[in-house]
Amino acid sequence: IQRMCINKSKINIPKLLIDILTTLQDSGYKPYLVGGCVRDFILKKAVKDFDIEVFGIENLENLKLILEKYTKVYDIGKKITKNLILIFLFKKKKKK
Repeated sequence: IQRMCINKSKINIPKLLIDILTTLQDSGYKPYLVGGCVRDFILKKAVKDFDIEVFGIENLENLKLILEKYTKVYDIGKKITKNLILIFLFKKKKKK
């Protein structure tokens, strides 16, 4: 099994996210950072948020249980097809 390489000297990944990525990987999933965090890193901008794409999902409830160890999970919408499971998660915005 190929382990992901988390090099904190290249991108400032919060410890909580590293813990989540490691737990996902240890559970047999393949998590990847995607989206704006990758773009911002390449453009040498401050990374404001992190998007994760997770491969190897066979059971959505197992993934949800893992994520619930770290934070509340909100099911906004999900779509399940033969080879693809999409789950939309969000974090509530802080009140100003």
